[in-house]
Amino acid sequence: MPTLPVDRRAFLGSLCLLPFLRPAGRAQDEPRPKGAFRPSRTGQRYYVEGNFIADLRTFPLQPRSERGGQSAYFAMGNTTMEAHLSEIPPGESKRAHRHVNEAILAIVSGRGYSEIWTDEGGEKHRYDWKDGSLLTVPLNAYHQHFNADPQSPARYLAITNVPLMLMLFGTEDFVYANSFAFPKMWDDFFAAQRENVRGRNWKVQFVEDLRKFPLTQRDFRADASAKFLTGTRTIGAHISQIPPGKPKPAHRHINEACIYILSGQGYTRIYERAGGPEKRYDWKAGSLLSIPLNHYHQHVNTRSDQPALYLAVTNTPLMYAMIGSKLVHGEEGSERYES
Repeated sequence: MPTLPVDRRAFLGSLCLLPFLRPAGRAQDEPRPKGAFRPSRTGQRYYVEGNFIADLRTFPLQPRSERGGQSAYFAMGNTTMEAHLSEIPPGESKRAHRHVNEAILAIVSGRGYSEIWTDEGGEKHRYDWKDGSLLTVPLNAYHQHFNADPQSPARYLAITNVPLMLMLFGTEDFVYANSFAFPKMWDDFFAAQRENVRGRNWKVQFVEDLRKFPLTQRDFRADASAKFLTGTRTIGAHISQIPPGKPKPAHRHINEACIYILSGQGYTRIYERAGGPEKRYDWKAGSLLSIPLNHYHQHVNTRSDQPALYLAVTNTPLMYAMIGSKLVHGEEGSERYES
């Protein structure tokens, strides 16, 4: 009996995508501040639905006594990632904690520092941050965030793979009450210095100001970009700068993405198929946007006098490991780009 000429990796990749292919993948309107509390091992979490937050700097939060300060959680329509926005009161700190999930942090406003250490009573490593900084937290290392300004609150955005970890292990105790050590990962983290690996690829654990980071021009994406290799295995980050008054090419990809606007002003078009209905999100510095899986999207800079810069945190490393880069992004010039 003849067999069909099916590419084995493509077939296995399609099976891996089944958990992501759910009907609620369309872009939603900007959420109202009203949300819902959900129980968690670390206390009640305030969740807000939707794919777009107009301004994280002013978004209303709810107290979270278990960790200190205020926060809001955003699923953003994703399956393996979620984001949360936390505020530290003037001159105060969050409670020290650790977790077996990956986390990439972007400082939204204020100034302060974070201490990271690996063992009870161990050496604490300090990272001084401000608006525009990027920080990665190594897996299951203790960390504590401090607001160094006695007059103003500080806010940070954390994008994590908590949903993936709960999907795999089925219990929050594995994530938040786990004493497992990752010595090799910790050693690599603390030993790392900013290093250019190749082209736009940089090994970093901390960036003081993303808006001043060196970029590499990418003609096929009509932008300048830097990709960060932070030691995380299922989520990754890059920054992209759009020239004044210009759009990026409309494209799509089979990975989840949370996009935080660092500077500039513009909008993003999102649509499922060419000629189909579109959703437009008008953004500015401080906006947070998520792209529904495999939807076309196009970022447009509407300011003719300045570039726009955004940080994208994606689950691309996870998807590459499962199905390969060609299935995620397609070949250059393929149907992943719309002419």
